[in-house]
This record gives sequence, C-alpha cells and structure tokens, in this order.
Amino acid sequence: MANDLKSLSDLFQNRLFRIPDYQRGYAWKRDHLENFWEDLINVHEDRYHYTGQLSLKAINRNEVKNWHGDEWLLDEYTPYHVVDGQQRLTTALILVNEILEFVKGLSDNQDKTEDDILLGDNYLKDIKSKEALNKSTFYAT
Repeated sequence: MANDLKSLSDLFQNRLFRIPDYQRGYAWKRDHLENFWEDLINVHEDRYHYTGQLSLKAINRNEVKNWHGDEWLLDEYTPYHVVDGQQRLTTALILVNEILEFVKGLSDNQDKTEDDILLGDNYLKDIKSKEALNKSTFYAT
C-alpha cells in the first residue's frame, strides 16, 4: 500500500481489516481517549487531523481459507491485517459511529430512517456504508 495520506473514508474503500492474533485487544483508557479528543477539537478549521501512520499487511488469499464462513466478504473487500495503529483506528471508528448514533437519536430524526437523515451533504446510510461501520469490514481474529 502506498505511503500517502488517506482519510478514513478513503482508507476503508473496499478493504477488510482483521486484527492478527499476536495483537493485543483494544486497550485505550481514559487518558488516551482524552488526548485523542483534545487533538481533534484543537484542529483548525482549514486543517486535517493527522492520526499517525497505520501499518497494514495485505493478506494472501490462501490465508483466508480458515476464516470459516467469511470468505464471501472477499468478493467485495481486499483483506489486510492491522499491524500497527489498531488503537487509533478503532477509536476513530467508535467516535464516528457514536456521532452518527447521536445524530440518529436527535428528536428531529426520531421518525426517520437512515435513508432520510442528512448529515452535511450525505445521508446517514451512505456515511455508514462509506466509513465501513457495518460490522462486516473490521474484524478481530
């Protein structure tokens, strides 16, 4: 994978992420989350937040034979192991998901479906699909 900057949206285009067995589970505590949040809220409007480098390793198609039932995902997604950056990536996904759930729960949106709720120029359903928050693209093994 190229060493260029990517947005979360670009990062998740047609990719399936798995956490390899040798990686620890999600372990960020309050201090990490507060630092992450402070970084985000202190970004100037005309700038982007740099979360640091992610190390991804493409997974050989032969390795997925033991995924037992998940092989169908390979029709749409290219598999990668998250070698480094799992904590940041997971935290960013949790944050995006919580923001989308908050918007969905607003009183103005109570009777609307995700197809009807606009956030900026995009419908909630499209944002969830684009940001790969549909639980099928981020796995732990």
